[in-house]
Amino acid sequence: MTGTAVADRRAAGLRGLIPCLLLALVGFGVALVQTRLGPGAGGDSSSYLMGAENLLRGSGFSRFSGGYEIRPITGFPPFYSVVLAAVSLGGSDPMTASRFLNAILFAANIGLVGYLVYAFSTSSWAAIIASAFLLLADTMLELHTWVMSEPLFIFLSLAAIWALLRWMEGGGLGWLVTAALLTACSSLTRYVGPALSVAGALVLVLFGAGPLRRRLFEALAYGSISLVPLALWLQRNSALAGTLVNRDLAYHPMEPDLLRLFLAEVSSWFVPHQVPLPTGLRAGLAVLIAAGLLAWFFVRAAGDWTRRQESGLQLTGPEAGRFWPLPWLLGLYVFGNVLILFLNSALLDASTTATAPPRYLAPTYAGLVPLACLAGVTLTRRHGLGRLLVGYAAVVLAFYAAIDRQVLADPLPHLGYTGRRQLWAEAVAAIRQVPAEVPLVSNNPELVYILVGRPAYVRPISFDNYEQAVRSDYEEQFATLSSQLGSGGVFVLFDQLEPDDQAFIDRLDLRPLESFPQVRLFQVPAEGL
Repeated sequence: MTGTAVADRRAAGLRGLIPCLLLALVGFGVALVQTRLGPGAGGDSSSYLMGAENLLRGSGFSRFSGGYEIRPITGFPPFYSVVLAAVSLGGSDPMTASRFLNAILFAANIGLVGYLVYAFSTSSWAAIIASAFLLLADTMLELHTWVMSEPLFIFLSLAAIWALLRWMEGGGLGWLVTAALLTACSSLTRYVGPALSVAGALVLVLFGAGPLRRRLFEALAYGSISLVPLALWLQRNSALAGTLVNRDLAYHPMEPDLLRLFLAEVSSWFVPHQVPLPTGLRAGLAVLIAAGLLAWFFVRAAGDWTRRQESGLQLTGPEAGRFWPLPWLLGLYVFGNVLILFLNSALLDASTTATAPPRYLAPTYAGLVPLACLAGVTLTRRHGLGRLLVGYAAVVLAFYAAIDRQVLADPLPHLGYTGRRQLWAEAVAAIRQVPAEVPLVSNNPELVYILVGRPAYVRPISFDNYEQAVRSDYEEQFATLSSQLGSGGVFVLFDQLEPDDQAFIDRLDLRPLESFPQVRLFQVPAEGL
């Protein structure tokens, strides 16, 4: 190919990506509009924010206990907090920094998905649809406007996939190292990251260039570089806290209701919940569309690859010849994410909440969108179904946009703990009036931190939901916290009274201090325990 031809191809590629870049800019603006009252936050957000604050203080990746005691964080990997701390060096606090960081990541993820689809297919329409699905999905909007690690994880994963494909396309060794380092950072952002390490290594062995020995060496190099930092981090956790990820290995099968929630979330990607169809029919239609399209795509791709292998022809992409291993890399990445999520729920985390599936599945969605678009453009070129598929995508995106419109019009109900800080103004003011030297105890210390910016001790827990086992240290917890409350501490109770809350209040004879619809403050009577 002549220099002029290469230049023309690059110019055409840039023109084809302009709509995706415009959608990325829209995503940046939408994220800032949605966070005009502040970024959303949940329980995990407090650990990310504390981790960033303590990194800036020079205290390492750690959190505060109720009396500002430093405790190492092991339940979350550190990289999101590291990035938050780095962005905060400009003078803003980590909460404010997260707002702009996630807006940038939203734009980057929208653009990256479109670029990957366009590089494989040279179809501007397919790239636009892929970017639009990232932009308009309500789960994507919510995650990219909360203090959560998924946006950074998705960006690092997509960027690693891009770098790995550039290496396989004939790029220099730096692309392989870059892909491995990006993958390592993704594993240090979310513990599900090794799914990409395995997917990348398999693709290098199966679809890489050169003899098997060379491909095995490349896969080993990529896998080692991408996994060693995580291994070192887990060793740090074990040395500091005696645990790898703050969980114990124990089998507890996923509850049927939780499994249905995961399946409902996945089916809503293809047939939104708002479609006026019976639930069973809607789910069946989603499975038929998703499974049928992807099964056809991979069967056809496997057949093409086998025929080329047998004929000795050079392996080139089924479309434009660029990034041809992309579907296999995305497919293995999606499968690996789902497998790790299942193993986590079955072996490590027995307390997955009903609100967790959309968040946990977000990286899977980000991998499945470009994969489905690649399958769709291939189906169109083989069987001429372009108008049907574009029309179907437009209908789904219209349902997404209707949800986004409601969310943007009234963001407070969609900002989690940040929304509560705005809605519970009187209760927040009452908590703020508690002197800084007076310890706080709460049934939700993470919420206390987001509401008023100070830590709290967690009230005694009799049953560990993560391990589904009775806590043997309940009396030790009770003795420690009764001492804190006996010296003037305040118990902050949120929402509904649970048995552990009632037992704690009764044993200490705590008396109401102030009461609000969602928040109650208690204290030991002046005469003591």
